[in-house]
Amino acid sequence: MKILLADDEPVTRLLYSRNLKACGYDVVTAENGEEAWKHLQTEPFQILISDWEMPVLNGLELCQRVKAATDLPYIYILLLTARDDEASLIQGLDIGADDYLAKTCDMEVLKARVRSAGRIIQLTAELEAKNQHLNEINERLDKAYSYIKRDLKLAAKAQIGLLPPQNAVINGVRFNWLFLPSTYVGGDTLNYFRINDSQIVFYQLDVAGHGVASALHSFSLTRILSPDQTKTMPPKYLSAHDSTTPALSHPAYDRRQDHDSLFASPASSANIVAKLNQRFQSGADMSDYFTTAFGLLDTRSRTIDLCLAGHPKPIFIPLDGKPIAVGKHGLPVGILPDSDYESTMFKFSKGDRLFLHSDGIAECMNKDGEEFGIDRLKDLLFSIKSEDLDNVGKILITQLETWLGNKHFEDDISMLALEIANDEA
Repeated sequence: MKILLADDEPVTRLLYSRNLKACGYDVVTAENGEEAWKHLQTEPFQILISDWEMPVLNGLELCQRVKAATDLPYIYILLLTARDDEASLIQGLDIGADDYLAKTCDMEVLKARVRSAGRIIQLTAELEAKNQHLNEINERLDKAYSYIKRDLKLAAKAQIGLLPPQNAVINGVRFNWLFLPSTYVGGDTLNYFRINDSQIVFYQLDVAGHGVASALHSFSLTRILSPDQTKTMPPKYLSAHDSTTPALSHPAYDRRQDHDSLFASPASSANIVAKLNQRFQSGADMSDYFTTAFGLLDTRSRTIDLCLAGHPKPIFIPLDGKPIAVGKHGLPVGILPDSDYESTMFKFSKGDRLFLHSDGIAECMNKDGEEFGIDRLKDLLFSIKSEDLDNVGKILITQLETWLGNKHFEDDISMLALEIANDEA
Protein backbone atom coordinates (compact mmCIF):
# COMPACT_ATOMS: atom_id res chain seq x y z
CA MET A 1 0.00 0.00 0.00
CA LYS A 2 1.36 3.37 -1.06
CA ILE A 3 1.06 6.34 1.31
CA LEU A 4 1.61 10.04 0.60
CA LEU A 5 2.66 11.98 3.71
CA ALA A 6 2.34 15.79 3.51
CA ASP A 7 3.73 17.85 6.41
CA ASP A 8 5.81 21.01 6.52
CA GLU A 9 7.70 19.89 9.64
CA PRO A 10 10.80 17.81 8.70
CA VAL A 11 10.94 16.01 12.06
CA THR A 12 7.30 14.91 11.82
CA ARG A 13 7.81 13.73 8.24
CA LEU A 14 10.87 11.72 9.21
CA LEU A 15 9.28 10.19 12.30
CA TYR A 16 6.08 9.19 10.60
CA SER A 17 7.68 7.93 7.40
CA ARG A 18 10.21 5.73 9.27
CA ASN A 19 7.56 4.11 11.42
CA LEU A 20 5.23 3.50 8.49
CA LYS A 21 8.01 2.12 6.30
CA ALA A 22 8.95 -0.23 9.13
CA CYS A 23 5.41 -1.63 8.86
CA GLY A 24 5.93 -2.39 5.18
CA TYR A 25 4.26 0.63 3.63
CA ASP A 26 5.64 2.49 0.63
CA VAL A 27 5.82 6.12 1.84
CA VAL A 28 6.39 9.27 -0.25
CA THR A 29 6.75 12.63 1.53
CA ALA A 30 5.84 16.20 0.54
CA GLU A 31 6.68 19.49 2.25
CA ASN A 32 3.34 21.19 1.55
CA GLY A 33 -0.03 20.66 -0.04
CA GLU A 34 1.01 21.91 -3.48
CA GLU A 35 3.88 19.43 -3.69
CA ALA A 36 1.57 16.67 -2.49
CA TRP A 37 -0.94 17.59 -5.20
CA LYS A 38 1.76 17.26 -7.88
CA HIS A 39 2.61 13.77 -6.58
CA LEU A 40 -1.05 12.81 -6.78
CA GLN A 41 -1.14 13.85 -10.46
CA THR A 42 1.66 11.47 -11.40
CA GLU A 43 1.61 8.55 -8.94
CA PRO A 44 -1.10 6.26 -7.56
CA PHE A 45 -1.66 6.45 -3.80
CA GLN A 46 -4.17 4.67 -1.61
CA ILE A 47 -3.75 6.82 1.52
CA LEU A 48 -3.05 10.52 2.00
CA ILE A 49 -1.85 11.64 5.45
CA SER A 50 -1.88 15.42 5.49
CA ASP A 51 -1.18 18.09 8.06
CA TRP A 52 -3.90 20.70 8.38
CA GLU A 53 -1.62 23.74 8.75
CA MET A 54 0.83 23.94 5.80
CA PRO A 55 2.13 26.76 3.61
CA VAL A 56 1.20 27.26 -0.07
CA LEU A 57 -1.72 24.82 0.11
CA ASN A 58 -3.07 23.69 3.47
CA GLY A 59 -4.58 20.32 4.33
CA LEU A 60 -8.20 21.37 3.96
CA GLU A 61 -7.58 22.87 0.51
CA LEU A 62 -5.67 19.73 -0.55
CA CYS A 63 -8.52 17.57 0.72
CA GLN A 64 -11.02 19.61 -1.30
CA ARG A 65 -8.97 19.21 -4.47
CA VAL A 66 -8.65 15.47 -4.05
CA LYS A 67 -12.34 14.90 -3.43
CA ALA A 68 -13.31 17.13 -6.36
CA ALA A 69 -10.95 15.43 -8.82
CA THR A 70 -13.03 12.97 -10.84
CA ASP A 71 -9.97 11.56 -12.62
CA LEU A 72 -8.38 10.30 -9.38
CA PRO A 73 -9.17 6.90 -7.88
CA TYR A 74 -10.51 6.65 -4.34
CA ILE A 75 -7.94 7.96 -1.81
CA TYR A 76 -8.40 7.59 1.93
CA ILE A 77 -7.54 10.93 3.61
CA LEU A 78 -6.25 11.06 7.19
CA LEU A 79 -6.02 14.64 8.43
CA LEU A 80 -3.39 15.51 11.05
CA THR A 81 -4.26 18.48 13.22
CA ALA A 82 -3.28 20.21 16.39
CA ARG A 83 -6.81 21.57 16.65
CA ASP A 84 -9.04 19.80 19.10
CA ASP A 85 -12.19 21.93 18.96
CA GLU A 86 -15.31 20.22 17.72
CA ALA A 87 -16.12 22.81 15.04
CA SER A 88 -12.73 22.32 13.31
CA LEU A 89 -13.06 18.55 13.35
CA ILE A 90 -16.55 18.74 11.87
CA GLN A 91 -15.28 21.13 9.22
CA GLY A 92 -12.51 18.73 8.20
CA LEU A 93 -14.86 15.76 7.92
CA ASP A 94 -17.40 17.81 5.98
CA ILE A 95 -14.72 18.90 3.52
CA GLY A 96 -14.02 15.26 2.70
CA ALA A 97 -11.48 13.88 5.17
CA ASP A 98 -12.17 10.24 6.08
CA ASP A 99 -10.51 10.44 9.48
CA TYR A 100 -8.49 12.79 11.66
CA LEU A 101 -5.69 12.33 14.14
CA ALA A 102 -4.02 14.58 16.69
CA LYS A 103 -0.39 15.35 15.81
CA THR A 104 0.59 14.55 19.37
CA CYS A 105 -0.87 11.05 19.25
CA ASP A 106 1.04 7.89 20.07
CA MET A 107 2.72 6.25 17.07
CA GLU A 108 0.86 3.00 17.64
CA VAL A 109 -2.40 4.89 17.29
CA LEU A 110 -1.24 6.20 13.89
CA LYS A 111 -0.36 2.67 12.75
CA ALA A 112 -3.74 1.37 13.91
CA ARG A 113 -5.54 4.13 12.01
CA VAL A 114 -3.56 3.32 8.86
CA ARG A 115 -4.36 -0.39 9.21
CA SER A 116 -8.03 0.51 9.59
CA ALA A 117 -7.78 2.67 6.48
CA GLY A 118 -6.25 -0.28 4.62
CA ARG A 119 -9.19 -2.49 5.48
CA ILE A 120 -11.63 0.16 4.27
CA ILE A 121 -9.67 0.59 1.03
CA GLN A 122 -9.65 -3.17 0.47
CA LEU A 123 -13.40 -3.41 1.05
CA THR A 124 -13.96 -0.46 -1.26
CA ALA A 125 -11.88 -2.10 -3.98
CA GLU A 126 -13.77 -5.36 -3.60
CA LEU A 127 -17.09 -3.51 -3.79
CA GLU A 128 -15.98 -1.66 -6.91
CA ALA A 129 -14.90 -4.95 -8.49
CA LYS A 130 -18.27 -6.51 -7.69
CA ASN A 131 -20.09 -3.48 -9.06
CA GLN A 132 -18.03 -3.67 -12.22
CA HIS A 133 -18.89 -7.34 -12.55
CA LEU A 134 -22.58 -6.57 -12.01
CA ASN A 135 -22.40 -3.80 -14.59
CA GLU A 136 -20.92 -6.23 -17.10
CA ILE A 137 -23.66 -8.75 -16.34
CA ASN A 138 -26.31 -6.06 -16.70
CA GLU A 139 -24.85 -5.01 -20.03
CA ARG A 140 -25.02 -8.59 -21.27
CA LEU A 141 -28.57 -8.94 -19.96
CA ASP A 142 -29.59 -5.68 -21.61
CA LYS A 143 -28.13 -6.90 -24.88
CA ALA A 144 -29.88 -10.26 -24.57
CA TYR A 145 -33.14 -8.53 -23.67
CA SER A 146 -32.86 -6.28 -26.71
CA TYR A 147 -32.52 -9.36 -28.91
CA ILE A 148 -35.49 -11.03 -27.22
CA LYS A 149 -37.54 -7.85 -27.51
CA ARG A 150 -36.68 -7.58 -31.19
CA ASP A 151 -37.68 -11.21 -31.79
CA LEU A 152 -40.92 -10.75 -29.84
CA LYS A 153 -41.79 -7.69 -31.93
CA LEU A 154 -41.20 -9.72 -35.09
CA ALA A 155 -43.32 -12.55 -33.67
CA ALA A 156 -46.09 -10.07 -32.78
CA LYS A 157 -45.98 -8.73 -36.32
CA ALA A 158 -46.19 -12.30 -37.67
CA GLN A 159 -49.15 -13.06 -35.39
CA ILE A 160 -51.03 -9.97 -36.55
CA GLY A 161 -50.22 -11.00 -40.13
CA LEU A 162 -52.04 -14.30 -39.59
CA LEU A 163 -55.26 -12.56 -38.62
CA PRO A 164 -57.92 -11.92 -41.28
CA PRO A 165 -58.56 -8.48 -42.81
CA GLN A 166 -60.27 -5.88 -40.69
CA ASN A 167 -63.75 -4.72 -41.68
CA ALA A 168 -64.13 -7.34 -44.41
CA VAL A 169 -67.41 -8.26 -46.12
CA ILE A 170 -68.07 -11.83 -47.31
CA ASN A 171 -71.37 -12.53 -49.08
CA GLY A 172 -72.88 -9.47 -47.43
CA VAL A 173 -71.65 -10.39 -43.93
CA ARG A 174 -69.36 -7.84 -42.31
CA PHE A 175 -66.59 -8.99 -39.98
CA ASN A 176 -64.41 -7.01 -37.61
CA TRP A 177 -62.12 -7.93 -34.75
CA LEU A 178 -60.20 -6.71 -31.73
CA PHE A 179 -56.87 -8.25 -30.73
CA LEU A 180 -54.76 -7.06 -27.81
CA PRO A 181 -52.23 -9.54 -26.29
CA SER A 182 -51.27 -9.03 -22.65
CA THR A 183 -47.62 -9.23 -23.77
CA TYR A 184 -46.05 -8.93 -27.22
CA VAL A 185 -47.72 -12.14 -28.39
CA GLY A 186 -50.71 -14.02 -27.03
CA GLY A 187 -52.59 -17.28 -27.08
CA ASP A 188 -55.77 -15.84 -28.58
CA THR A 189 -56.45 -16.03 -32.28
CA LEU A 190 -59.44 -15.74 -34.61
CA ASN A 191 -60.37 -16.10 -38.24
CA TYR A 192 -63.20 -16.22 -40.77
CA PHE A 193 -63.29 -17.50 -44.36
CA ARG A 194 -65.66 -18.90 -46.94
CA ILE A 195 -65.55 -22.68 -47.51
CA ASN A 196 -68.14 -22.82 -50.29
CA ASP A 197 -70.64 -20.58 -52.05
CA SER A 198 -72.94 -20.23 -49.08
CA GLN A 199 -71.03 -21.21 -45.92
CA ILE A 200 -68.60 -19.11 -43.90
CA VAL A 201 -66.47 -20.50 -41.12
CA PHE A 202 -65.67 -18.21 -38.20
CA TYR A 203 -63.98 -19.01 -34.92
CA GLN A 204 -62.10 -17.68 -31.94
CA LEU A 205 -59.46 -19.69 -30.06
CA ASP A 206 -57.88 -19.20 -26.66
CA VAL A 207 -54.86 -21.40 -25.98
CA ALA A 208 -54.07 -22.28 -22.37
CA GLY A 209 -51.44 -20.02 -20.80
CA HIS A 210 -49.92 -16.75 -21.93
CA GLY A 211 -46.89 -15.49 -23.76
CA VAL A 212 -44.61 -17.19 -26.26
CA ALA A 213 -45.52 -20.84 -25.64
CA SER A 214 -49.26 -20.28 -26.06
CA ALA A 215 -48.64 -17.95 -29.02
CA LEU A 216 -46.68 -20.66 -30.84
CA HIS A 217 -49.55 -23.07 -30.24
CA SER A 218 -52.06 -20.54 -31.61
CA PHE A 219 -49.76 -19.93 -34.61
CA SER A 220 -49.88 -23.62 -35.43
CA LEU A 221 -53.64 -23.83 -34.96
CA THR A 222 -54.15 -20.86 -37.25
CA ARG A 223 -51.99 -22.54 -39.84
CA ILE A 224 -53.89 -25.81 -39.71
CA LEU A 225 -57.31 -24.14 -39.78
CA SER A 226 -56.41 -21.61 -42.45
CA PRO A 227 -58.10 -22.00 -45.85
CA ASP A 228 -54.80 -20.97 -47.43
CA GLN A 229 -52.10 -23.47 -46.46
CA THR A 230 -49.40 -21.11 -47.68
CA LYS A 231 -50.42 -18.59 -45.01
CA THR A 232 -48.19 -19.84 -42.23
CA MET A 233 -45.18 -18.91 -40.15
CA PRO A 234 -41.91 -18.27 -42.01
CA PRO A 235 -39.92 -21.53 -42.36
CA LYS A 236 -36.90 -20.07 -40.56
CA TYR A 237 -39.13 -19.23 -37.59
CA LEU A 238 -40.46 -22.79 -37.46
CA SER A 239 -37.04 -24.40 -37.83
CA ALA A 240 -35.57 -22.21 -35.11
CA HIS A 241 -38.09 -23.53 -32.58
CA ASP A 242 -38.97 -27.04 -33.82
CA SER A 243 -36.68 -28.85 -31.40
CA THR A 244 -37.39 -26.81 -28.29
CA THR A 245 -41.07 -25.87 -28.37
CA PRO A 246 -43.51 -28.47 -26.99
CA ALA A 247 -46.40 -27.00 -28.96
CA LEU A 248 -44.66 -27.66 -32.28
CA SER A 249 -43.60 -31.18 -31.33
CA HIS A 250 -47.24 -32.15 -30.77
CA PRO A 251 -48.15 -35.21 -32.91
CA ALA A 252 -50.97 -33.26 -34.52
CA TYR A 253 -48.47 -30.88 -36.07
CA ASP A 254 -46.24 -33.63 -37.41
CA ARG A 255 -49.03 -35.50 -39.20
CA ARG A 256 -49.82 -32.54 -41.50
CA GLN A 257 -53.51 -33.33 -41.46
CA ASP A 258 -55.36 -32.55 -44.66
CA HIS A 259 -57.20 -29.25 -44.24
CA ASP A 260 -59.92 -30.24 -46.70
CA SER A 261 -60.91 -33.28 -44.62
CA LEU A 262 -61.71 -31.05 -41.67
CA PHE A 263 -64.27 -28.98 -43.59
CA ALA A 264 -65.48 -31.56 -46.11
CA SER A 265 -69.29 -31.56 -46.17
CA PRO A 266 -69.59 -30.13 -42.64
CA ALA A 267 -72.80 -31.38 -41.08
CA SER A 268 -72.39 -29.11 -38.08
CA SER A 269 -69.86 -27.06 -36.17
CA ALA A 270 -69.95 -29.72 -33.44
CA ASN A 271 -68.59 -32.30 -35.90
CA ILE A 272 -65.69 -30.02 -36.79
CA VAL A 273 -64.86 -29.33 -33.16
CA ALA A 274 -65.01 -33.06 -32.44
CA LYS A 275 -62.49 -33.68 -35.25
CA LEU A 276 -60.24 -31.00 -33.79
CA ASN A 277 -60.51 -32.62 -30.38
CA GLN A 278 -59.38 -35.96 -31.81
CA ARG A 279 -56.35 -34.35 -33.43
CA PHE A 280 -55.26 -32.21 -30.52
CA GLN A 281 -55.05 -34.44 -27.49
CA SER A 282 -52.71 -32.76 -25.02
CA GLY A 283 -51.52 -35.89 -23.24
CA ALA A 284 -51.33 -36.79 -19.57
CA ASP A 285 -50.50 -33.31 -18.29
CA MET A 286 -53.54 -31.79 -20.07
CA SER A 287 -51.67 -28.47 -20.40
CA ASP A 288 -51.75 -28.17 -24.19
CA TYR A 289 -55.48 -27.53 -24.66
CA PHE A 290 -57.48 -24.63 -26.03
CA THR A 291 -61.00 -23.27 -25.91
CA THR A 292 -62.95 -22.23 -28.95
CA ALA A 293 -66.20 -20.74 -30.16
CA PHE A 294 -66.64 -22.25 -33.63
CA GLY A 295 -69.37 -21.22 -36.02
CA LEU A 296 -70.78 -21.94 -39.47
CA LEU A 297 -72.80 -19.16 -41.05
CA ASP A 298 -75.10 -20.17 -43.92
CA THR A 299 -75.79 -17.06 -45.99
CA ARG A 300 -78.66 -18.73 -47.85
CA SER A 301 -80.70 -19.84 -44.88
CA ARG A 302 -79.30 -17.01 -42.75
CA THR A 303 -78.58 -19.28 -39.85
CA ILE A 304 -75.61 -19.75 -37.56
CA ASP A 305 -74.50 -23.15 -36.34
CA LEU A 306 -72.38 -22.55 -33.23
CA CYS A 307 -70.35 -24.93 -31.05
CA LEU A 308 -68.56 -24.03 -27.81
CA ALA A 309 -65.61 -25.92 -26.35
CA GLY A 310 -64.82 -24.39 -22.98
CA HIS A 311 -65.19 -20.90 -24.45
CA PRO A 312 -67.35 -18.04 -23.12
CA LYS A 313 -70.79 -17.85 -24.70
CA PRO A 314 -70.91 -15.33 -27.57
CA ILE A 315 -73.24 -12.38 -27.21
CA PHE A 316 -76.04 -12.22 -29.78
CA ILE A 317 -77.80 -8.88 -30.26
CA PRO A 318 -80.89 -9.11 -32.50
CA LEU A 319 -81.87 -6.00 -34.41
CA ASP A 320 -85.02 -5.57 -32.33
CA GLY A 321 -84.20 -7.48 -29.19
CA LYS A 322 -82.16 -7.65 -26.02
CA PRO A 323 -78.65 -9.17 -25.93
CA ILE A 324 -78.43 -12.85 -25.04
CA ALA A 325 -75.56 -15.27 -24.48
CA VAL A 326 -75.86 -18.16 -26.96
CA GLY A 327 -74.40 -21.64 -27.15
CA LYS A 328 -74.02 -24.78 -25.06
CA HIS A 329 -70.90 -25.38 -23.02
CA GLY A 330 -68.54 -28.24 -23.85
CA LEU A 331 -65.08 -29.30 -22.68
CA PRO A 332 -62.03 -27.53 -24.11
CA VAL A 333 -60.36 -29.13 -27.10
CA GLY A 334 -57.59 -31.53 -26.08
CA ILE A 335 -58.88 -32.61 -22.67
CA LEU A 336 -60.69 -35.90 -23.39
CA PRO A 337 -60.62 -37.77 -26.72
CA ASP A 338 -64.27 -38.85 -26.51
CA SER A 339 -65.78 -35.49 -25.52
CA ASP A 340 -69.29 -34.80 -26.84
CA TYR A 341 -70.01 -31.44 -28.43
CA GLU A 342 -73.36 -29.86 -29.27
CA SER A 343 -74.32 -27.31 -31.87
CA THR A 344 -76.69 -24.42 -31.30
CA MET A 345 -78.64 -23.21 -34.34
CA PHE A 346 -80.24 -19.77 -34.55
CA LYS A 347 -81.37 -17.28 -37.18
CA PHE A 348 -79.06 -14.44 -38.13
CA SER A 349 -80.88 -11.68 -39.99
CA LYS A 350 -79.97 -8.28 -41.35
CA GLY A 351 -79.02 -5.90 -38.53
CA ASP A 352 -78.27 -8.68 -36.07
CA ARG A 353 -74.86 -8.78 -34.45
CA LEU A 354 -72.81 -11.57 -32.89
CA PHE A 355 -69.75 -11.02 -30.69
CA LEU A 356 -67.26 -13.81 -29.91
CA HIS A 357 -65.06 -12.76 -26.98
CA SER A 358 -62.21 -14.21 -24.98
CA ASP A 359 -62.45 -14.65 -21.21
CA GLY A 360 -59.85 -11.90 -20.77
CA ILE A 361 -62.60 -9.32 -21.28
CA ALA A 362 -65.13 -10.54 -18.72
CA GLU A 363 -62.37 -11.45 -16.23
CA CYS A 364 -60.68 -8.06 -16.51
CA MET A 365 -60.31 -7.06 -12.85
CA ASN A 366 -60.15 -3.54 -11.45
CA LYS A 367 -58.13 -2.36 -8.45
CA ASP A 368 -60.94 -3.41 -6.08
CA GLY A 369 -60.82 -7.01 -7.31
CA GLU A 370 -64.12 -6.75 -9.21
CA GLU A 371 -64.40 -8.37 -12.64
CA PHE A 372 -65.80 -6.52 -15.65
CA GLY A 373 -68.25 -9.41 -16.08
CA ILE A 374 -70.48 -10.75 -18.84
CA ASP A 375 -73.49 -8.65 -17.83
CA ARG A 376 -71.51 -5.42 -18.03
CA LEU A 377 -70.15 -6.50 -21.43
CA LYS A 378 -73.67 -7.30 -22.70
CA ASP A 379 -74.98 -3.93 -21.50
CA LEU A 380 -72.09 -2.09 -23.16
CA LEU A 381 -72.49 -3.85 -26.51
CA PHE A 382 -76.24 -3.28 -26.42
CA SER A 383 -75.82 0.41 -25.61
CA ILE A 384 -73.62 0.94 -28.67
CA LYS A 385 -75.50 -1.29 -31.12
CA SER A 386 -76.11 1.73 -33.36
CA GLU A 387 -72.37 2.39 -33.59
CA ASP A 388 -70.53 1.30 -36.70
CA LEU A 389 -68.86 -2.08 -36.19
CA ASP A 390 -65.47 -0.37 -36.68
CA ASN A 391 -65.96 1.70 -33.52
CA VAL A 392 -67.13 -1.08 -31.21
CA GLY A 393 -63.62 -2.38 -30.47
CA LYS A 394 -62.27 1.09 -29.76
CA ILE A 395 -65.12 1.86 -27.37
CA LEU A 396 -64.66 -1.47 -25.59
CA ILE A 397 -60.92 -0.93 -25.09
CA THR A 398 -61.55 2.56 -23.71
CA GLN A 399 -64.09 1.15 -21.24
CA LEU A 400 -61.73 -1.65 -20.16
CA GLU A 401 -58.82 0.75 -19.67
CA THR A 402 -61.03 2.97 -17.54
CA TRP A 403 -62.14 -0.09 -15.58
CA LEU A 404 -58.53 -1.18 -14.99
CA GLY A 405 -57.24 2.23 -13.98
CA ASN A 406 -53.44 2.17 -14.07
CA LYS A 407 -53.23 -1.61 -14.15
CA HIS A 408 -51.96 -3.69 -17.04
CA PHE A 409 -54.09 -6.23 -18.92
CA GLU A 410 -53.25 -9.55 -17.28
CA ASP A 411 -54.85 -11.66 -20.01
CA ASP A 412 -55.17 -11.46 -23.77
CA ILE A 413 -58.10 -9.42 -25.04
CA SER A 414 -59.78 -10.42 -28.29
CA MET A 415 -63.19 -10.18 -29.92
CA LEU A 416 -64.67 -11.21 -33.27
CA ALA A 417 -67.78 -9.32 -34.39
CA LEU A 418 -70.08 -10.04 -37.33
CA GLU A 419 -73.29 -8.65 -38.75
CA ILE A 420 -75.30 -8.93 -41.97
CA ALA A 421 -74.53 -5.62 -43.61
CA ASN A 422 -76.68 -5.80 -46.77
CA ASP A 423 -79.11 -7.97 -48.70
CA GLU A 424 -76.41 -9.75 -50.70
CA ALA A 425 -76.18 -12.40 -48.00
